[in-house]
Amino acid sequence: VGMVEAWRIFPAELVSRLKAKRREPWNIQQRKRTQQAEGAIETWDKANPKPTKEKMLERDDLAARLTQLKTLQAKYRDPGPIYDCLVFHDGKRWNASIDTDEDGDFANEKLMTNFRVNRDYGTFGGEAQMNFATNIYRDGDLLSVVVDCGAHGTHVAGIVAAHFPKQPELNGLAPGAQIVSVKIGDTRLGSSSTGTGQMRGLITVLQNKCDLINMSYGGPASRPNVGRIYTEYANIVNRHGVIFCASAGNNGPALSSVGSPGGSTSALLGIGASVTPQMMLDQYGMRATRKDMQYTWSSRGPTLDGDLGVDLTAPGGAIAPVPNWLLRRNTQMNGTSMSSPNAAGNIALLLSALKAEKANRTPHRVRRALENTAKPIAGLSPHEQGRGMIQIHKAYDWLKNNPAITKSDFKFDVRIRSRGNARGIYLREPFEVDRVHSVSVTLIPVFHRDTKPSEKINFEKRLRLQCDADWVEHASQILLANDSERITVKVDPTGLEPGVHFTEVVGTDADAPQRGALVRVPVTVIIPEKVENANWNATLTFKGGSTTRRFLAVPAGATWADLHVRTIKAGTDQRITMHSVQLLAGLSFRAGGERRYVTLREGAVRVESFAITGGRTLELCLAQYWSSLGEAEAEFTLQFHGLRPSSEVVSLDGNDLTDSVVITAPLRDERVAPSGSFKTWRRSVRPTKAEIRPLDPVRDRLDDEEQIHEMIITYNFDQAAPARVTPVLTVDYNDGSDYFFES
Repeated sequence: VGMVEAWRIFPAELVSRLKAKRREPWNIQQRKRTQQAEGAIETWDKANPKPTKEKMLERDDLAARLTQLKTLQAKYRDPGPIYDCLVFHDGKRWNASIDTDEDGDFANEKLMTNFRVNRDYGTFGGEAQMNFATNIYRDGDLLSVVVDCGAHGTHVAGIVAAHFPKQPELNGLAPGAQIVSVKIGDTRLGSSSTGTGQMRGLITVLQNKCDLINMSYGGPASRPNVGRIYTEYANIVNRHGVIFCASAGNNGPALSSVGSPGGSTSALLGIGASVTPQMMLDQYGMRATRKDMQYTWSSRGPTLDGDLGVDLTAPGGAIAPVPNWLLRRNTQMNGTSMSSPNAAGNIALLLSALKAEKANRTPHRVRRALENTAKPIAGLSPHEQGRGMIQIHKAYDWLKNNPAITKSDFKFDVRIRSRGNARGIYLREPFEVDRVHSVSVTLIPVFHRDTKPSEKINFEKRLRLQCDADWVEHASQILLANDSERITVKVDPTGLEPGVHFTEVVGTDADAPQRGALVRVPVTVIIPEKVENANWNATLTFKGGSTTRRFLAVPAGATWADLHVRTIKAGTDQRITMHSVQLLAGLSFRAGGERRYVTLREGAVRVESFAITGGRTLELCLAQYWSSLGEAEAEFTLQFHGLRPSSEVVSLDGNDLTDSVVITAPLRDERVAPSGSFKTWRRSVRPTKAEIRPLDPVRDRLDDEEQIHEMIITYNFDQAAPARVTPVLTVDYNDGSDYFFES
């Protein structure tokens, strides 16, 4: 027997709506009682123009009633619905019942068990209209009541497999697909995912023998393709044969803005978001349409270690179902969260066909088919769209027309040991592009775990190596067996013009070139412009969806920059995305970047200031928003500034209550007004106790019987006075995906 509080499990949007609705009758009664109390005082005053001291006690009582009513209104707190829960074993299995109408009577409530058994769900009715499922763990000691933490998941699932037999125009891409819903978002964290949730999701995938994963989640990472979660993502693809699609991120338009895991994990298909003319018309009602393009916010590659980042692109907007608690049937959403399920739905159709034909359908084969048949969108670079727009019919035909490909299941991993096992060559800093580089690239064949020893023994590939750039040199061919081999790639950036340059060293099977690329070594070189006198200036023209990238060598000693924007011409107001990014060692792209929106209004002048780091390359990306119609022209002036203190720490103690700091301005004269205040007291606290214990054997045990454990760490500290305390884990955690434990 237990209980569950609605406000603890319902999403914030629903809680806000229910609180407002539940407060309406209270407010009505409060206003009524307040008016009565005010009227009683007024009546008393009229009846007692000259009250005695004893008589005034009556008025004081009336005034106290009014004060109490106002106090109650100010301190109003709604604890929300509280539902009684009952769990019992009927001799065969665990069952649960929840008192959804709060009447204390379970006779009219639905009896439920683990969702996967009967796929039963219940509803918290009335104004809530929140559907829920149950799972029972730990021999009945733990009841999990599963509800949405937002509308996002239902919308994503609808894109993949919505099924309306009587209205097929509302169907998802693969209406026959069977969905296993896995909640990795934590309502207590505003729907952010946790490593624990992701690991449990992967375990659930294996328990249910899923063929395909879509993950419309992500965040920045400082160490791409590294960490505990990454390892398990790779295992589920390479060892268990599950194809994995994930959103590339919504942090564009600057380069190297791809997120984790979709844009940073080799085993996953990272999907960017594009918008087509038909979508512009049907979903957005635009008065004019344009050619296919990427959404402005869609994340771009390369990754911090030089991988392409975006593998494919797909339509990134949809009108799809949403949960009933939103009190509407469907809605329009956009994001790479929408493009990834679009790709997943397409791949589900492909897998369905291959299953029907009993054809091999491993992740390596399917990926090769998708990448070799994707349609590049004209005018977009591989950093923006990967191999291009997914073409599922052509992928199917490609597999049918290349039967030899389905007889082998391998891939090649690319590793550059001298650059921390990077997956590509990425040169962008001033101290990197001023000389010729000779890079040793290791090619490693990777097989499915069920590959027979005889196939590994007989494995041999003669690769023909090609590159279309004259500033890259390499061997013309290499023979590969079941062992790693190295090739040397010479990159000469010294003669390149300022801007971004991309090419690939592509390896194809010399005996079967129709298989397409078996190996790709991406090479990205960014040449920054030199900045004279700590100033940069340019006049730029824009039209809808256009993107201008300028790469600048930030002067040494610079700590911030002012961007002055003067609009020269704009028929109507135009929305411009201003995205500045520097890549700083050991940090994600977000640590060295700012993304803001500027409106170009004819004759207007605006100044935007942002922090920078001297001596490194700055990308200043200026893009007219994809849906902003019309053209504009503006002058941009970037002024670099710098203030450098002799010490970033001021130390005061009982012996000397003063400290001196020398500030220098290496770039130009600056006006400084130093000030200081004590706002935060930081204190390091060592743990007093740590206990490691195993977690749930159902939810937290991997397929190879690897048990996941938890560590309970105890800290003790005292407060001399009441204060707000914020515990901080002193590691660079990001979203946890690139760390060596789950959470």
